[in-house]
Amino acid sequence: MTQPADALWADWERTWRTAETPAPPPADLRALTEREGRAMRVRLVAEVLVTLGTFALVGAIVARTGGVITSGWAIAAAVHTVAVWGFTLWNRAGTWGPLGHSTAEYLRLTRTRLERKRQSAAFTLWLVGAESMALVAAWIGLGWRGVWLPALAITGAAIVWAVRADRAAHAGLVELGALERELASDA
Repeated sequence: MTQPADALWADWERTWRTAETPAPPPADLRALTEREGRAMRVRLVAEVLVTLGTFALVGAIVARTGGVITSGWAIAAAVHTVAVWGFTLWNRAGTWGPLGHSTAEYLRLTRTRLERKRQSAAFTLWLVGAESMALVAAWIGLGWRGVWLPALAITGAAIVWAVRADRAAHAGLVELGALERELASDA
């Protein structure tokens, strides 16, 4: 290195060694964040298994019954799956673990996860609405009089999940905001 670069490097090293390290997060916040991370990984495995099982079931139905309508439903299931997985992967990016080990990073991660849960709920409601309109169009336009009970049950369950998830995430954000204000006033 050159003389000025050596001096600059020594200055950076001195600054780095003397800089205050942020306080580690409280044990309960760290445990909560780690528990949520484990739950996210378990959910991911379950979602992959459900997706594979659904594709196997749809494939078996198409192979057994064939026909244009059955193939149309299989294509609709594939489009639905691609849309859901595309959103899921995009929405979960950056939420698997904290970027650092400070209280601020754990709080940032918690806020991001709660905001993303609200986005998931909104996406679910949007998707249910779009698919419901497509089902109604198929019913009216094609005169399809298939079994509606499974579609209604799945739609109802998705709406209930989305509303509950959104409310829980909103309550978590309110609680987190209060904690952040309390921590800011202590500083």
